[in-house]
Amino acid sequence: MDDSGKKRVMVAIVVICLVAAGVITFIFNNPFSSSSGPKGPVQMLCVNPDCGYAFEISRNEYRKQMMEKGPMGPMMMGPMTALHAFTCPKCGKKSAYVATKCPKCGKVFIPNYSITDDYPDRCPECGYSAMEERYGKRKKAK
Repeated sequence: MDDSGKKRVMVAIVVICLVAAGVITFIFNNPFSSSSGPKGPVQMLCVNPDCGYAFEISRNEYRKQMMEKGPMGPMMMGPMTALHAFTCPKCGKKSAYVATKCPKCGKVFIPNYSITDDYPDRCPECGYSAMEERYGKRKKAK
């Protein structure tokens, strides 16, 4: 086989590897798949001081509303969803955000994703943090 034939084979192997890597990445990280990510409803909390309603929406409803927010909607997972306000079903204002429900006391709150020395999921009511339990010792407070 001459040099140009070897180059073609090498290029073909590289292309096949890249395509395979892309397919594997998409299968395991597909944001549109109903089987990926957490299960169960999404906790929401209205931050309107006159309301404060805590409620749940289904994962399908959450995905639908995120898709309606534009092409970047489905990519804004995790802390980035805190930037998107949803309409509160009680007061009708666009003041509801993705929240967390404390597994110990049931308090619904907005996680603190600002830069701190504490876990963002620490409950303001009872002080419990599932992340702390999962990852070990408590971070030192300043």
